[in-house]
Amino acid sequence: MSLTHLKVSLAWLALLASAAGVAAPPPITLEVDARDVTRAIQHAHLVIPVHPGPLTLAYPKWIPGEHAPDGPVTQLVSLEISAGGTSLPWRRDPLDAFLFRVEVPRGAAMLDVRFDYLSPPKAFADGYGRTPNVTPHLLILPLNHLVLYPYDAAADAVPIRAEVHLPAGWKFDQNGLEHHESTDIRDNEALFTDPARLFEHRTVPHEYVHSWNGK
Repeated sequence: MSLTHLKVSLAWLALLASAAGVAAPPPITLEVDARDVTRAIQHAHLVIPVHPGPLTLAYPKWIPGEHAPDGPVTQLVSLEISAGGTSLPWRRDPLDAFLFRVEVPRGAAMLDVRFDYLSPPKAFADGYGRTPNVTPHLLILPLNHLVLYPYDAAADAVPIRAEVHLPAGWKFDQNGLEHHESTDIRDNEALFTDPARLFEHRTVPHEYVHSWNGK
């Protein structure tokens, strides 16, 4: 099936809220324009429900499949925050580069947040976000690369509704990290043909064990 307009619902709280008889909070909406594949740029647009007063927005630090708090915040650029059409000043937390502080003006119920995520042209370190995830013909789109959320909210209490725009004519598929039928494993070329790298052959069975043990 080929779609140019993919909608994904990430309602993390919906079942918990309905089971408890509590109305779910309004979701954060995320619109991702992933059509700029020639420049390897993804454009994110979030609308975040808020209350007036000081607010800290967080970029995901702990990422599934990673072994350290190293979300790819270095790839986030051109951050703009506004409310009611008025641009708002923001500042980086002086001790935590994953946090962004802003003052929500009186009467504002939503923040409009826009930024770009840059896929690196070549790998510069280990980990997701430090290796390319875009070519002119293939796109791997972890949505955690494209989210900001209120820092004081529990991760399982933040419903997010995401919408992704794909290049015309592209096909898509959805799969989870470390799935036993399809997993995202990246390594340098010649992994299976260079005798000097035989020890690294453990990567694939290592991830398969994760997938079977975690399901």
